[in-house]
Order: sequence, then structure tokens, then C-alpha cells
Amino acid sequence: MSTEPLDSLAIARRLAAAYPAATLPCPICAASLNAENLDKHLAKVHPGAAAPTGPWRGKGALGLFPCSVRFDGDVIVLRHTLGLFRRELPLSCSIESGSLWSSRPDAIGVQYDINTTVDVRAGRYLRFVDPRSRLAITIACRQSTQFTAHWARSGWTDGGKRRAKDLVVAREAMLAIEYELARRGLLVPAP
Repeated sequence: MSTEPLDSLAIARRLAAAYPAATLPCPICAASLNAENLDKHLAKVHPGAAAPTGPWRGKGALGLFPCSVRFDGDVIVLRHTLGLFRRELPLSCSIESGSLWSSRPDAIGVQYDINTTVDVRAGRYLRFVDPRSRLAITIACRQSTQFTAHWARSGWTDGGKRRAKDLVVAREAMLAIEYELARRGLLVPAP
């Protein structure tokens, strides 16, 4: 199998053909679709659309600095701190997914000039963890891709709630990453 990233539209179509009874995310809008309806949805709702290929770019470090993540052979590579640093993990690492959380000022506390915060759900993340080196790469997305509904538990574990992330990407980029992991056999459509 080639390790060159493919367009997630092509990967989605291949998976739809291989798993016709599965429910897959639209690689453009993340709508849950019966695999047999994927082509109809793409033609009707997203004619001529193109999905992003890697490297997938986003923001890291307080949302200020550009970062990117890509697959290089059997390695996932995070470039950060203005491209000066990189972190690499083998794709033999474990994959976790869970809810991303953050804090915001509490509206009631603000009225009474009290500095309090409340925890709010801020999206979802994919986390690659190498148990040997204890290194991890956490990719977050503020919009839902309904990850748990689409991918079988055999390829990932529940990572629980997290606040820390290395990179925040757009929904289309997160979907492209999910589909690239599926192409490599690391994620399998849920039965």
C-alpha cells in the first residue's frame, strides 16, 4: 500500500465500496451517511468540492502560532514553534479520542465581580501516544466529526477529557486525518 496521502474523497469512496453497510462521515461536512449514499450526497451537496491533503495546518500554543501535522511513511510528524521544532511518533502508537474542554468566565461571577470560571466542552481530539517514549501528539477540532459513531473501537481507545492540545485544525482537516488513518488500516468503520 502506498503511504502517500490521498484525497479523503477518494478514500471515503473506497471505504463506502468496501463497507456498504457502514455509516461514514462526509469528508467535507461530517454528516453521517449510509455508505451507499455517499456518492449521491457528494454530488448533490458538494459538487466539485475538494478535500484537503496533508500537511494539515492549524494553530497551536494558545492559538497563536501556526503548526502542521502530516504522515511521513509510517510516522506522524508535528511541526511547531514557527517550524523550528518537530515531534515524530511511529504510527504503531496507540490512538485515543475524547472530549476537549476549556474554561470560560462564569456569567454569574462576572455580575458580582467574582473571578470564577466554568468548564465547557470545546470540541474533540485525536491523540497519538507512544508508550515507550511517552511522547504524544494531540490534534483537536472545535467542530464535531462524530468520531465515535463512525469508527470501530478496535482501532482507538477513549482518552477521556483533555484540555491540552498541540494543534487545532478545521473540521475538514480532522476528517482528512481520520480517513488517512482508515486508509492505513488504523481505523475501521463501525459495524
